[in-house]
Amino acid sequence: MRYALAVLRRALVVLLACGCGPSRGDEPPQTCGGDDPVRLIDSGDPLASTSGVAGVGFTDITRVGDRVVTGIIAPGGSDHRILAVDECGGPVVELGDRAEIQREVSGSAGDWAVAGDLESGAMRWLDPRGAAPSHPIFASVRGCPLVVAGGLAAVDAQGVLWFHPDPSDPDAVPREILAGVRIPDEPHFGGDLTDCSGRDGDVPVVDGDGVLVALEGGPLVRVSLPGGDTETLIDEPVREFVVLDDPRTVIWGGGNEFGPCCQINVLDRDTGESRHFAGGTIPADVDWNGPWITSYLLGFDSSEAVTQVYLNAASGVSFEVDDWWNLEASLSPSEMLVSRVGEDVGTYLLDASSQTPVAIDFPRPDWDSPNYDDGVVALDRAPEAETGTLKLLPFDGGPIETLAEDVDRFFVRTRTGTVVYLARADAEAPTGTLVSVGRDGARRELADDVLGFVVPFEGTPRERNEVLYVVYHPERGGLWRFVLP
Repeated sequence: MRYALAVLRRALVVLLACGCGPSRGDEPPQTCGGDDPVRLIDSGDPLASTSGVAGVGFTDITRVGDRVVTGIIAPGGSDHRILAVDECGGPVVELGDRAEIQREVSGSAGDWAVAGDLESGAMRWLDPRGAAPSHPIFASVRGCPLVVAGGLAAVDAQGVLWFHPDPSDPDAVPREILAGVRIPDEPHFGGDLTDCSGRDGDVPVVDGDGVLVALEGGPLVRVSLPGGDTETLIDEPVREFVVLDDPRTVIWGGGNEFGPCCQINVLDRDTGESRHFAGGTIPADVDWNGPWITSYLLGFDSSEAVTQVYLNAASGVSFEVDDWWNLEASLSPSEMLVSRVGEDVGTYLLDASSQTPVAIDFPRPDWDSPNYDDGVVALDRAPEAETGTLKLLPFDGGPIETLAEDVDRFFVRTRTGTVVYLARADAEAPTGTLVSVGRDGARRELADDVLGFVVPFEGTPRERNEVLYVVYHPERGGLWRFVLP
């Protein structure tokens, strides 16, 4: 959720005392058959008041089909529950057993609402309509549950890969598929779990109707689901791996329980061949974007300069550039946006033909910025400023565009090109005006007194063209929904 007073880009909890209704300027498209935003949960609803405490927070807000699911937590975490409501409002229902919910967080995995125990890693199914009782899915989950082959797959704390054919069926049980799988460092629960990132290198990755997993001290294999047939992709010890946007390319690092190997490798799944590449660990020493992979080489002594190495996994083009560089984005099969390590501002165009970085007047994107269809987006702001000018570097080679002015640094840009952010009176203001700026530059004020917002499934192919937001005011507060232009 994006917050008016935020210290983290992806904070989870919004504190809410009571609430206020939205105020609007220009008329957006209809929401639930009308022209106004819809309040889904009134802060005065008895279910939204925990243990008689007036101040509550909305947390882990997500979508499950046509339902909106959210956690509710009292200040200090003294009471916690999970609520659900229809996308157009209506009766609010409580999900699961409240005693169990106290140590759990809610999320969505595909079409299923789930709750995960942060201590044990146990995961349960929740009926998003509140009619059926909850039931267990997995005894423990490490990493993310994976939506695959019509069900859910997960690795447990003992390194066993399980497959559940239908989490909503209380009579269905998970089936043990494969033992000895490398165990992810920790569970990932809360919010949208369908598109969990695999950038850390230690988590299974969906591959069509199967998953890729590294065996502990052993090879990288593909496991077909639900059957469980395995195919060895790399017949060497694989310590960590990541899959590029084009799944034919896998970056992997060798090693076993006695220690890591000193070299990263790049697998071409079409040929089955791996080539050595610079770097020692993923993701610390290697970066990637689109088809481009990069790492650095250190000299043998302090007098030798650092060299940055680049490889295009699709074309096989490889070259080196002096100094130490960040890979910000892939612009084309031959061109990248890079920045110099140690510089706070400024970016460069690096073309594989010239192999010389050329400075351009474009800010550095945030490290976790999603990929857009039309170009790279970055906020041009002073290091200590809360707002700046949002700019676009088009993929088609056109001039840099200004998308919006005075944009808060916790903005969202949707896949349709709409920018959403909070406009605050000053950096200390706890609330602000929720603003959208369309691809045509039209600015609309959607609501006042907004404490935080979320665009469901932001930055993924499943992204919803809507905003769910929390309003803080003594009269008409709560959780609201608005369909974006």
